[in-house]
Amino acid sequence: MTKVKFVESKNQIDKEIDRLEEKIKLSSNETEVVTDNELTRELMEKYVESVICEGSIVQKIIWK
Repeated sequence: MTKVKFVESKNQIDKEIDRLEEKIKLSSNETEVVTDNELTRELMEKYVESVICEGSIVQKIIWK
C-alpha cells in the first residue's frame, strides 16, 4: 500500500467515524418515553401523521 493510498483510506475512515459519532450523539439526545398506553408529544410528532377521532374514540391513526 502506498502512502497516498494509506492517507486516502485513513481520511475515509475518519469521515465515517465522525459521521457515526454524530449519529450516536443525535440518537442519544432523543428521549422516547412511553408510560402505560400514553405517548409523549415528541413521539407523536415523530411517528404520527394524524389521528381521526369520533367523540373520545380513536377511529384511525395515520403513521408517518
